[in-house]
Amino acid sequence: MKYLFFILLIIIVFGFTNSRSKEETKNRALGSIDTIYIHQGSILKVIIKTKEYILEEKEYFLDNEIILDTITLEKTKFIPEGPGALGGKSISYYENGQIKEEIQTKNEFGCWMDSGLFEYFDLKGNLTKTVYYDNWKNEDDGCHSTVHDITQKEFYIEGQLKSEKHYQSAYEEGELNPVGEWKFYNEKGKTIRTKRYKRVYLKKAD
Repeated sequence: MKYLFFILLIIIVFGFTNSRSKEETKNRALGSIDTIYIHQGSILKVIIKTKEYILEEKEYFLDNEIILDTITLEKTKFIPEGPGALGGKSISYYENGQIKEEIQTKNEFGCWMDSGLFEYFDLKGNLTKTVYYDNWKNEDDGCHSTVHDITQKEFYIEGQLKSEKHYQSAYEEGELNPVGEWKFYNEKGKTIRTKRYKRVYLKKAD
């Protein structure tokens, strides 16, 4: 039962899925794509393949709530939002033990989705980027009408703000539209460039 949890965890954290875009499938002309999980002791292999070709093969070492990618030697710890929850916080670590990223999914409007603050770091532990997801419903149709208002900030190695960008994304479309005012700064904090984009989705008045 414990290893079923880790299989589910890998699906959540790394986004493995049998589906691929129609264009990708058409270009490859490889037929249907399957994902195979092979559990051998504390090792879990994940193979994405067609009938004739292996497209991707990954191997993970399972230890409590830590997954070790045996190829990159990066570790990922998953902290579920609650008992039996499909979402929660995921913390990935570089081989040297430094945190690589902290991301999370939450149950909003009946679906698990990216939510709140995501943080990304370099090998030395410097914060390089943050992404914040503010989610709201565009229509009264559960999670299927969710819109993500996304703010992305990038930082210089010394910690100064480098850029601030805004996007909007519809939950089911997987799109990423530049919106709002984008700002770019030099290392002294001075604004060196701005861009403006129209919003794609607007909240309806109550």
